[in-house]
Amino acid sequence: MENDEGKAGFSLAELLVTITIMAILAAVGFSSYASFKNKKSVEAEASKVVATVREAMEKAKSQADGSGWGVHIANPAGAGNDFYEIWKGDLYASGTVTSRLNLDSTNGFTDPADGATKDVTFARATGLPAASTTIVIQSLSGGGTGTINIDTSGRVDYTLN
Repeated sequence: MENDEGKAGFSLAELLVTITIMAILAAVGFSSYASFKNKKSVEAEASKVVATVREAMEKAKSQADGSGWGVHIANPAGAGNDFYEIWKGDLYASGTVTSRLNLDSTNGFTDPADGATKDVTFARATGLPAASTTIVIQSLSGGGTGTINIDTSGRVDYTLN
């Protein structure tokens, strides 16, 4: 007969503790990855909006089509349908939309608020905005916010939170 007392091995309790620790580490890692992914998505959207604002500003400065230019930011009621448009003319309401871009369905505007819009109008020749404006994009699943600032001196930038 053999004696089992001298054999080395793991007890059931030790295995359960190890599995629990591994599950916790996996959950933390997945959560961090999801948050990172959401922040990158917001950053990409904010970058696109900034590029669009700068494009409209340059068109106004160069007096393209002999017109003023602007950007219309829309946050219709409901999630996943926010968009922004470049328009030419003196006002959005009487202007002509030249392009429309939709936010990725995983992101949305929080400024303007749900159901609201904002217009950024640029003066002909100078390309300067009529007023300072703030636009906020947020991941709809949490984990990222981008704030775009447009000031009256023509500076356009964004910060991520």
